[in-house]
Amino acid sequence: MQRMDTDKGFLTINQVSGYLQIRPSTLYLMVKDGEIPCYRVHNMIRFKQEDIDVWMESHKSEKIDRDKRAKGILREIDKSARDIDLVVKKSIDEVKGNLYTLGQGRSDRIRDLGKGVKDGTL
Repeated sequence: MQRMDTDKGFLTINQVSGYLQIRPSTLYLMVKDGEIPCYRVHNMIRFKQEDIDVWMESHKSEKIDRDKRAKGILREIDKSARDIDLVVKKSIDEVKGNLYTLGQGRSDRIRDLGKGVKDGTL
C-alpha cells in the first residue's frame, strides 16, 4: 500500500476511506462495531496509517489447496460421526440399564396389594 502524506500522523475518515477504497459510511460502521483500530477524541475519529496497514495484513486471504481443505473437512465430519455414535451408544446403554432397575423398589406395593386381597379389601 502507498504511504499517505499526513500533517500530524493521523488520518481522517475520508482519508482512510480513500486509502482503503471503501465508502465512509462503511468505515463509520466498522468503527462503531470495533472492527478497525481507531482513536476517538470527542466526536472526531482518527487513524494511524501503521495501524491500518497492520489491520489490513491481518485480513489477508491466502489461497488454499482445495484437496487439502476437503480432506480436512472430511476428517472433521468423520470425527463428529464417531462422537455421535458414542453418544447414541451411551444413551442406549443408559436406557437399557434403567429398564433393568425399574422392577426394583416396587415389590412393597405388590405385597400391600396382596394383603388387601387377603383381607377382602382393595
